[in-house]
Amino acid sequence: MEEFLQKAQTLLQQMVDSRDAPTIVVARRLRDLAIVLDRLSLSAECVLVSHCALNLTSAIAPWSLELQLQYAETLALIAKLSPYQPHARTLFLRAISLCEKVVAKDGSHSNKKSLLGILDRAGYWSTEHPDLGVQWLGQAIRIMTTELPSVMVNDYTRSRIYLYHGNRLSGLGRLSEAVAVGQTAISLGRALSGRNPVKGKEILSSALFDLGNTLRELRQYEDSATAFKEALELDRSLLSQDPKSNNYTYNYTSTLVNYGDILFRTNQVAIAVELHQEAVARLSDLVQMDAKYSVHLCRALGSYGKDCYRLGRHSEAILAYEECISLARSLGEGGSTKSQIDLIHSLHRMANSLDILGRKSEAEAAASEFFQRNDGKPHKHCKVTTRNRKCFVCGRLGPSREAASPVVQNGFVLVPSPSQPTQPCALPVATSLEVSQSDRLMEHPETFHFLGEKGKAPKWFKRAFG
Repeated sequence: MEEFLQKAQTLLQQMVDSRDAPTIVVARRLRDLAIVLDRLSLSAECVLVSHCALNLTSAIAPWSLELQLQYAETLALIAKLSPYQPHARTLFLRAISLCEKVVAKDGSHSNKKSLLGILDRAGYWSTEHPDLGVQWLGQAIRIMTTELPSVMVNDYTRSRIYLYHGNRLSGLGRLSEAVAVGQTAISLGRALSGRNPVKGKEILSSALFDLGNTLRELRQYEDSATAFKEALELDRSLLSQDPKSNNYTYNYTSTLVNYGDILFRTNQVAIAVELHQEAVARLSDLVQMDAKYSVHLCRALGSYGKDCYRLGRHSEAILAYEECISLARSLGEGGSTKSQIDLIHSLHRMANSLDILGRKSEAEAAASEFFQRNDGKPHKHCKVTTRNRKCFVCGRLGPSREAASPVVQNGFVLVPSPSQPTQPCALPVATSLEVSQSDRLMEHPETFHFLGEKGKAPKWFKRAFG
């Protein structure tokens, strides 16, 4: 903070002393001052100085192509500032359009490099607009690879643009393309690490993290785990060099959570719970310094609770769920959609853990809040009903959630399929069943679906019914 205050003071003094400075120099100092004021969270002052920079560059833009570029660059820089986030899309579109017109009139390498810089900034901003990001970053890659000499683009910029492009492709669901572009970003990051270890590790870690998420979407869990494992090692190395960095700590915890989730999916829960526990501890410290990390803490708590539930550690699971629920409630509607999803999931799981521990009234209260927040619907991805016990929450909906009574037709038992309730699957009728065996069969409705699709009985079925 003191560093930014000192910088702001220096810039202000330069503004006072700039009576004989060229107009363009004054405009650049105004832009720099606006950036510093934004870092200091002085929104009103930031807007005032930004307006001065925009008005000044806009007024002189008609004088020459160079000044039009300065106006475009000012628009792109101002668009990234916090007070201008609601209007960032419009500002970036205006900046890119102006720069493209300049390049159309004068396609010099220096003008194209200016356009590349604006596309780079716009692409970084485009997280919530992946369609625009893919368009802008694809244009940036074309300029880098076909229109500019390689020496005019540094390795860090090149690798960063591929990194953003892969991320935005993944956001649009173009997963195969995202993997290919991500591999390019990883290769560039590895090469950069040899010359600039810090920036290279930052790019490489982010590219591996994104690749891990994309491979998870493709259900390539082993490859996803490999990518996350390497990203975690890099994040740990960066954090060890600067333990007080909030950015490094957050990146490290994000990788812990995502890597842990993949290990959970591949039944390596004992390792996953350790990663999620560390993520919760570190994010709890971050939240004490900045409440913006609360949403991420919610997710980590939900993942940790799920691990404990799977391991049968229900008392620990309940504690994690309670903290997640409390945090998500405090965020309210102001929190992200993800935090509200974490709240719903945690209520569902906590109710089951409370039921298992015999805390029925608390389980009822959690289930009631779950249905209230989930529009009265059962959990969309309930996993409890596929095990030996029914879900305490979703089972409360009544007969519609119970196993259907068997219907015999032409020597086959017709039972609704869990995944396609309107399409029953057929099983040969079992004869001379004892009551206990019949009850055992009906406690496992998923077995009917299994037999109907695979045609192969599990061992316990063969022992019971021959």
